[in-house]
Amino acid sequence: MAGAGELRSFRKFPHPISFDEPLMTDTCFRYAFDYTTKSGEPIGSIPFDPDWLPAREWASWEAVRQGLAPTPGGPEAFHIVPVWDELAGPPVMSAACVEDSSGVAVELDLLAYFRSAARERSADLVDRGWIQTGTPYLYRVCAYAREPDSAPQKSQPEGLAFDVEEAPQPLLVDERSLDAFVSASRAIAAQQENEMPVFIPRRVMAEASAQARAAGGVETGGILLGNLHRSRDFPRNVPSKESEVFLEVTAMIPATNTMAESQRLTFTPETWAAAGNAVELRKSDEIQVGWFHFHPRFCSKCPAEAQQVCAWGRPFFSGEDVHMHRTIFPRAFHIALLLSDLGDAELDASLFGWNRGVVTNRGFQILEAQPEPSVATDSNEQEVDSK
Repeated sequence: MAGAGELRSFRKFPHPISFDEPLMTDTCFRYAFDYTTKSGEPIGSIPFDPDWLPAREWASWEAVRQGLAPTPGGPEAFHIVPVWDELAGPPVMSAACVEDSSGVAVELDLLAYFRSAARERSADLVDRGWIQTGTPYLYRVCAYAREPDSAPQKSQPEGLAFDVEEAPQPLLVDERSLDAFVSASRAIAAQQENEMPVFIPRRVMAEASAQARAAGGVETGGILLGNLHRSRDFPRNVPSKESEVFLEVTAMIPATNTMAESQRLTFTPETWAAAGNAVELRKSDEIQVGWFHFHPRFCSKCPAEAQQVCAWGRPFFSGEDVHMHRTIFPRAFHIALLLSDLGDAELDASLFGWNRGVVTNRGFQILEAQPEPSVATDSNEQEVDSK
């Protein structure tokens, strides 16, 4: 599958792939981006080291949502298996299947999952003189089987796959009525079919907006606290809409001691220390569920016609925003609330979060009232005391 979503037959490339660079992925494969021009002429192949962590996290999260999380304390194995392109065949991949030890499998859209990595590695095409700066290109992901003597020195499952072991961290999840939350809220953006419902109190939205307005022309932000809930009508091990895990934001801790500029916000060690102290003072079972930040009006001095077509004239999650979310908020349930000054009376509110290992724009709901509390359980359905 090509980067523009087109299927193409496999061709021999004029610049053969070279794996002289050390690749750190412990797999049965070595991976490469195969680049072509828009017309389909081969450009070359560039090896890369896949980052499967977001994909593994998403598979684990899907198991939690279905009540199938592994027993706490035991090893959690993940298998990542290439799905070969039906037209081109190996080594061209059309997708990758990620499966955790509970049997939950997730298929990844490789073009979306590796888009940023393909863009970064395309700079090598220019450095090697294969294309000029600004040349449009298509790309596809290929997996090449390792030679037997270069395979990792560990047992592998049958077929072309690999194992990753990681100790699971149980999450505190209490049982609540999803219907009660929906009835007490107002949808801001449409929720996609596979998205976890997210509820943000109007009070938290007002606090974030006031902080953003006070910041003026520089970015500002904060840490979002909250709780995970499961619909109390959850039928054990039977995935359904009634079994859904959903997220309630309960508070926003303003980020202090940040490095704030008009187009950048950096959280410092002092920021996290202050946030940790605030959580301790609250003495609750809340966890960090994400962050919020503010984009001031970048295009205020631009002509009106330019503002209508400028990408900065509408809400956007920048590459630096994605990097921060990936680095600091990597859990599949972590969210990012973005407030943008678009020149209107009210700040525009957007929410971003993980979807199959990719940070995307997503739906959410504003809570107008507080539903009743209930009983807490951990992510493995073991009942615990609620405070």
